Amino acid sequence: MKLLSNPQIQGIASDISRSALKVARKNIKNHQLQNRLMLIQGSLADALAGSFDLICANLPYIPSGRCAELPVAQHEPLIALDGGADGFDYYREFLTNLKGKMAQRALIICEIDFTQKKLAADFAAECFPDARITIEKDYAGLSRILMIQIG
Repeated sequence: MKLLSNPQIQGIASDISRSALKVARKNIKNHQLQNRLMLIQGSLADALAGSFDLICANLPYIPSGRCAELPVAQHEPLIALDGGADGFDYYREFLTNLKGKMAQRALIICEIDFTQKKLAADFAAECFPDARITIEKDYAGLSRILMIQIG
């Protein structure tokens, strides 16, 4: 939210979950961002129109077989966690749909599972062949952040 203290920055937040958007709406009001952050209910990049400079995504990325064993699964809805057999189903669709929606110079940042480093980098390179693709480590030292720098 600190970044959004700059009045020139405006954004769009989207989610398929009505209850997640309800929580987001409360947070937007608490931080007085009603005029700068718009909420959209929709599926992945289908909800987005226009040309974007920055996209940050935290889609479901946990492989289906690992979901049940994780403590977070006890209090988070499965739809927020389960990313399919290899955990990358939503990102495949999302990144494919972002083609043509990014500005000439843009950045896409995605949280991924640490087991998806090669898969994420390879797929991102297919979708954005001229982009600089990197995988960054989180504070635990795990490869968890996919960065796609366009232009």
